[in-house]
Amino acid sequence: MSNATTTTTDNVTPIASTVALPIIVCAFLGGLACENAIRGIWLSICQIRENPNQNLSAKIILCCNIVIVIDVVIYQWSNASVESTCYVVSLLGEAFYHLFMVIFGGYLLFKTWMALNKRPVFFIFASVLLVNRIAWAAAESYLSYGSWNSDSEACEWHSNVTLMTG
Repeated sequence: MSNATTTTTDNVTPIASTVALPIIVCAFLGGLACENAIRGIWLSICQIRENPNQNLSAKIILCCNIVIVIDVVIYQWSNASVESTCYVVSLLGEAFYHLFMVIFGGYLLFKTWMALNKRPVFFIFASVLLVNRIAWAAAESYLSYGSWNSDSEACEWHSNVTLMTG
């Protein structure tokens, strides 16, 4: 029998479990989102070219996919952000996140309006909902901010949790 002892140091944390793995997962998921959005951009452009004057749905999807690609790039940039770029990255990330939400919400409301045979009552209702979403996005963007954490050497996003529900 052996009396081998193993010494461990409690103050050392493996890098793979704290930094590298989440970044790898985020990069992988971001790559999947970009690949899907680029395919959507291509298909939307093909539909628009076939029928340029009557394809508002494809134009909205095109805008949505372009914003998704930009948002994913900004999100990946935020993972590698340094102190000097933290505020700018956070501001851009917030802006493109809300822009995506507004465009996608508008798309869903547009498709619902079309499914309801363009009823004027629903158009008014949908417009109120879209303006409401824009107002919540503006308020949340105004009260949320990014700051540099010197201890963890990371850019941290401080969002207003109350306004995120809007």
